[in-house]
Amino acid sequence: MKKYIGKRIMISLVTLLIIILVLFMLLQLMPGSPFNDEKLTADQIAMMSKKYGLDKPLIVQFFTYVKNLLQGDFGVSYVISKDTSISVLLKNRVPVSFGIGLEAVSFGAVVGLILGILAALKKNSWLDTICTVISVLGVSLPSYVFALVMAYFIGYKAQWLPLLFDGKKFFASSIMPMLALSMFTVATVARFTRTSLLEVLDSEQNSKFRDHYVEIPMDLSEVMFICTANDLSTVPRPLLDRMEIIEVSSYTENEKYHIANDYLVKKQMEANGLNDTQIHWKEDALRFLITDYTREAGVRNLERRIGQVSRKVTRDIYQKKHRKVTITKKVIKDYLGRPVYEW
Repeated sequence: MKKYIGKRIMISLVTLLIIILVLFMLLQLMPGSPFNDEKLTADQIAMMSKKYGLDKPLIVQFFTYVKNLLQGDFGVSYVISKDTSISVLLKNRVPVSFGIGLEAVSFGAVVGLILGILAALKKNSWLDTICTVISVLGVSLPSYVFALVMAYFIGYKAQWLPLLFDGKKFFASSIMPMLALSMFTVATVARFTRTSLLEVLDSEQNSKFRDHYVEIPMDLSEVMFICTANDLSTVPRPLLDRMEIIEVSSYTENEKYHIANDYLVKKQMEANGLNDTQIHWKEDALRFLITDYTREAGVRNLERRIGQVSRKVTRDIYQKKHRKVTITKKVIKDYLGRPVYEW
């Protein structure tokens, strides 16, 4: 598990470094410079480039940029607030953005849940129609469209709410951006809530179930389906949410080892024409096969894997590559490829 986590962390760091490099190079390839002020002379531009290290080679600039990022130094602003640290600007703005975002998510979840419940209880009514219209608009229109409409009619025409953000009037200033950001959440939550409730409340729909292949209405209102699965991770989440899960305890790793060693290995040896003088399974190899290739409740797939190894041993002996094969972890990897489950 530690090896797997370490590997993922290293891949993430390399990916992040590549992204930073690509963004840095794209910024360098863009025309112009940060100092595109017509009032500045060539000497002033050269002096400012030297001040900020922009006269150095690109490789030096890049490593300086990465080092500053790791230290939390994002440079200084030249346009928004001249000679002000970006860290200071972020410190002042991130809490406000986070607060408005939290308001939008909370508002969207509550309002969407209420609309979805009302629409499901009043199916095919005017309330259901309104909920459907809100859901369609919330999903299809970007947040900035709602923001522009509210800014014009509510902020500019009616002047009910401030157009510009005022820290002293945080609540009033955050209402319009919060409403604009929450529309997508409202639409999504309302739609899924309505659909889920209708499946529970409207049992009549099961009496007219129409299969996409047969295309004949069938009554499934009194039918109970029983399914089995060795691994719940392969079951689609929407289907899993509609099922009652009854878990039956599976074999332990030690039990699987003894079943395989005492029965399955011998069975596959006989099926593939092998004897004890031609194949030998090491204990750590068999346990490796159980943990890294067959993660299941039973031993069906384990028997298949042992059969695969046995057939390849038979092939190697028939082709006179070996007279006897000792099954180790390396041999299993050679025969079966990369492990299916890596810890």
